[in-house]
Amino acid sequence: MIFITITKNITHRFIYGFIYGLIYVLCFLCVFTSVSFAGNNINHKTSQKTSKNKYTKKQLEIINLKKIANNKNPKALYALGRLYEPDYKKSYPLILRSAKLGYTQAESLVALYYLQGKGVAKNMKQAMIFLHRASKKHDPTANIGLAIISIDKKDNAQAIKLLSVKSLAQNPTALQILGELYFKDKTLENNVKYGIEYFTRSALLFNQEAIYFLAINYYQGKYTPIDYKRASAWAAVLYDLGEKKKATAILQGAFKHMSKKDIQIAQIFSNRIVKEMHKLSLEKH
Repeated sequence: MIFITITKNITHRFIYGFIYGLIYVLCFLCVFTSVSFAGNNINHKTSQKTSKNKYTKKQLEIINLKKIANNKNPKALYALGRLYEPDYKKSYPLILRSAKLGYTQAESLVALYYLQGKGVAKNMKQAMIFLHRASKKHDPTANIGLAIISIDKKDNAQAIKLLSVKSLAQNPTALQILGELYFKDKTLENNVKYGIEYFTRSALLFNQEAIYFLAINYYQGKYTPIDYKRASAWAAVLYDLGEKKKATAILQGAFKHMSKKDIQIAQIFSNRIVKEMHKLSLEKH
């Protein structure tokens, strides 16, 4: 578990460094000897199996989707693009190709990319072209693009109305934007309370941007009082999703202010978060 790993790294860095170094040398000698004696005994079938096992589940999904996407399958192109998020420079061209092939969800999403400058320079004209296509097909996610335009026009009330429709209740992007609106607009009643609520709902739907926001907010106390236990819990989730550098920085900083009991409580809270995320994921599908 990341809590244990970070704690040990802080308190026993030099001792473990020496031990790991010694183990590494011994392992290298063992492996070198094994390989020398193994020779040609490893058959072609075993080699293929080892090669396949080195890929993660996500990498295998990408490989399979690439094969389908090469046949100009708009749904596969869209799915592949979503897998690359939040690396928008990789996801943008795939989503754009899918949109040009008429896939409705891709049309709405690429419009958001143009509006927010994700993976491409901001371009209102192109955004409106794809939003118009998606709205003609009554795609609810087109509301997100229209909400962003409303925000640019300082019409937050209209943006909230567009994003609060039932069809977007489980959309992580819509929930994140709602959270941002409530945090920034201090004229809204209970703005911080609802801001946290929307960001939490978005984070529970595996939105890494929302997860990082919650972790750094509780660590720095920008919108809420500092809470190192909550900061650590969300950072641990972020770590498990692959954002190790950002998560480790928060965890190391937070642990300096926490007792062993605090760390245990944070770990329990983190486990509850992950359980809730998977529960919502199953319900969604």
